[in-house]
Amino acid sequence: MSPRTVGRTEPMGRAEWEKRAHDARGFQTLAALGWDDPAVAQQAAANAVNAAIAAVDAICGKELRERYRGQDHRGASALLRQVAGSDPAAKAFDTLISQKDAAAYSTAVMGPTTLLAMRRALGSLMALLDEVLARP
Repeated sequence: MSPRTVGRTEPMGRAEWEKRAHDARGFQTLAALGWDDPAVAQQAAANAVNAAIAAVDAICGKELRERYRGQDHRGASALLRQVAGSDPAAKAFDTLISQKDAAAYSTAVMGPTTLLAMRRALGSLMALLDEVLARP
């Protein structure tokens, strides 16, 4: 673990961060299929959270050559903030992660305002992923 990291991390090589980028896009695609359908909007939200986690892994893997491996996603957010230009995406990640329990485990229905915030947050995070992957 490098001295700049927070918490538990593991090294990532190109194959690993490319896989996580692919995973992020797959979860994003699944989320997009359900945002506008109240019957599956909660599943879309859960896929958005999974996309966010995978995207942060890919971003940190490519830029920092490591990803966060702890149970508390705030550590991943702190690691993400070490990537240049990541502050808006880190805030978006925090928005998505704050809804993880509601999206994946709760029996309560998520409201349209929350779902819209998650949809926008995922767009912001995926934009950073695209930007990072385009970097040399």
